[in-house]
Amino acid sequence: MGVKDHTVPWRDIYDPSLDEALAPSLYEVYFEEGPEIYVKPEEFFKRTYLSTPMRSILDNIINVLEGKGGRNLYPLFSLYGGGKTHTLITIYHAIKSPEALILKDKSLAERLIRLKDKVRLVVLDCDSDRLVPNPTRPIDLEIRKIKTIWGALAEQLGRYDMLRSEDQNLIPPTPDALKRLIETSPTVILIDEVAKYSARFQQSSERWLQNYGRAVMTFIENLSNAVTGTGSSSILLIALPIEIREEHGRQKILFEPGMEEILRAIFRRIDRVTSTYDSPLTVGDVVEVLKSRMFQDIDRSVGILVGNRYLGTYSSEREIFQERGIRDGVKISDHYPFHPAYIDTLYDLVTRIRELEKTRDAIKLTRKVIRNLWESGENPSLIMPWHIDPTVNEIGNLLITRSLKEFQVVLERDFKERLREASKPRLAKAIATSIFLKTYIYGATVKAERVFPTKEDIAFHVYEETLMQSENSRAVDIPDILDELYKSTLLYLQEQDERYWFSPLLNVIELVEEEARRVDETEALAEVKEYTTQLLTKPLEQVLRVARRRVRREAPQVLDPRYSQVLESFEYPVVDEPSYTLITYLKPLTEEEVLEALYSVSKGKPRTHKNTICLLHPESEDAVKTLKEQAKHLIACDRISRELNRFFDEETRTLAN
Repeated sequence: MGVKDHTVPWRDIYDPSLDEALAPSLYEVYFEEGPEIYVKPEEFFKRTYLSTPMRSILDNIINVLEGKGGRNLYPLFSLYGGGKTHTLITIYHAIKSPEALILKDKSLAERLIRLKDKVRLVVLDCDSDRLVPNPTRPIDLEIRKIKTIWGALAEQLGRYDMLRSEDQNLIPPTPDALKRLIETSPTVILIDEVAKYSARFQQSSERWLQNYGRAVMTFIENLSNAVTGTGSSSILLIALPIEIREEHGRQKILFEPGMEEILRAIFRRIDRVTSTYDSPLTVGDVVEVLKSRMFQDIDRSVGILVGNRYLGTYSSEREIFQERGIRDGVKISDHYPFHPAYIDTLYDLVTRIRELEKTRDAIKLTRKVIRNLWESGENPSLIMPWHIDPTVNEIGNLLITRSLKEFQVVLERDFKERLREASKPRLAKAIATSIFLKTYIYGATVKAERVFPTKEDIAFHVYEETLMQSENSRAVDIPDILDELYKSTLLYLQEQDERYWFSPLLNVIELVEEEARRVDETEALAEVKEYTTQLLTKPLEQVLRVARRRVRREAPQVLDPRYSQVLESFEYPVVDEPSYTLITYLKPLTEEEVLEALYSVSKGKPRTHKNTICLLHPESEDAVKTLKEQAKHLIACDRISRELNRFFDEETRTLAN
């Protein structure tokens, strides 16, 4: 029994149209315009994993709203779909509909229920002109037109007159004015997409709009100061596409491309108020997020059994899996129904491909994987990395982005054409897919990187019980099939220092095959004749260019190489000597031709030494055709060897050799 017997996906997984609605805007939830699974608080919390950081944020917010003190300012920093908007939606639903939160945390829900009628909630999603106006598109309330983001704040609080002048004159209010605006009762302010909003006006060709764009940044700083004032019972959560990483013991700040200067300026303003920030999701949270968003029900007891079973395999096949199997195999029970290698591969994809957006595309991609798997006849024990099949259109379209489009040729030539030639096609595809997903994200490269998988890594990524059973295979077959793929099947698979990767650069096999197609039949037949002649007249080791490891005694010669001949078509052998002679034809002979060659030196002239001549010829034209094809490849190898500089640089040439 597989994952389909022990897990139940949410029904919305089967609706491809919802793949693009994975990250609704905050304003869509506010206006109840998004999908029901986001707009309805009960449905939202059913699918939401409340991480430890998220629970901590909610607990702190409640403390402040209860008057117990705590943090008032929450900058949410994350790049590319890192969960910022989802966090804001979580806060929105928790405060507006705390009853729904009971599904996830009864204690937090009960505290919020007691606060429900005492807290004001402000939503400023700058992607909506209906919530956040601007001087060129004001909110028209007939009795007045609201022109600015601070005017919208005052209007939602029902205190527009306090900032009327600042709004009409596009002047950012002071921290003191903002403090007086929000001080009457506990207030939670949610701001999203403000950096994009500010950038839009700062990049305008009109000076007055540029000034407004800069004024927005001042407003953010002043509002941050206002909420952090002594005794404040208000909260500001602001989402920004910024990421702070620790690299080699130093802090590195990353900004969304195209808005670096504006984001840097906003960051400096917020940093003046607080040096504490929040990342909505950690790497460890991704597993639980995927499980919550994908599955309505998971039999966790089965996950424990499956995990123990795989650990047994990794332990008994330690030579194949090495320490990787034990080290990462212990995660299977917690990750079920996902294999740890699936999460590892997924994380690499959404963080390395610059067009993808972290959590958002991790969820989108996994929806497609699960839908494709559930609609197939497969029922694996775990969801594996190779279930992210780039040859499936809806998955490949997401993975082969503009920056990696050169890898399309790898999928077309190796995956769609050549994998079927492997001795175990399904196992071969799992191996190739696992390597491809872990390496193509680093772009075209001609040398092995430390992050590229070894045989042990590949075995861990590939081994899955039902796959091995269907292919009548064992773990030990994985490295054997890998060798087969590298040595004789795939054109773009590379290996160096026991690490494997795919490169879109033509490899030597491809070059040889292309060159072989250019060799004509006459030249190929001449090559066959030359090799055959050498085999008749020289030691085998010399013909095959193999150095002798030790001196051997010369084998006694029965056939006299002085008179042996190689003939391309039928003709009478003119040799008529008492020593044994071999005549080799490069075409099949009829019975009549055999008799003529054995008994005559020319038509009508009998042979004197009839018992000293031996004939060798192929049984069929197919055998000759095979020899000529091999000869074409030998000729191509020689040509490529001589002209390798034309195709590869020094480093690649070394690899090719």
